[in-house]
Amino acid sequence: TAESVVLVEIAGKRYRSDITELVLRDCGLANDDLKKLREFKNLERLDISGNGISDISAVADVKTLKKFYAANNAITDVSPLSGLKSLEYVGLRGNRITDADPLLSHDNLIYLHLSENKITSVSKPGANLQLLYLADNEINDLSAVKNAGLLYCDTNGNPGT
Repeated sequence: TAESVVLVEIAGKRYRSDITELVLRDCGLANDDLKKLREFKNLERLDISGNGISDISAVADVKTLKKFYAANNAITDVSPLSGLKSLEYVGLRGNRITDADPLLSHDNLIYLHLSENKITSVSKPGANLQLLYLADNEINDLSAVKNAGLLYCDTNGNPGT
């Protein structure tokens, strides 16, 4: 039997629980609002850019997520995303991330945008990664990504370039 569709209220608006795409850009979203994401059983694309979000641990509950965008927030820890096996595209430009390894080692990621963060080191990217943006971070040794055979890799504005 199909699960019943309910309306989920986030940041003052209501959304059907069966939607596949949810865009919550620049809408005053709070960390606590993200706990409601588990109500969306089919969500494949989520954009929470520009909200001052610092904790994305609740995103780990969205097992169907393929594309996640959270640019211009205050995120420091990306490890909650490492368990999302269906994730292919991640955009986290303009945050406060220091450790990118939980995402770099993700096997299914194709696109990873981590420019304008606080990343200091990088490991060898996962097998499927093609597009990697690491501009304007604090990385001294870029050899792990420069020799990874990526389709595109932007490392401008790092001490190691």
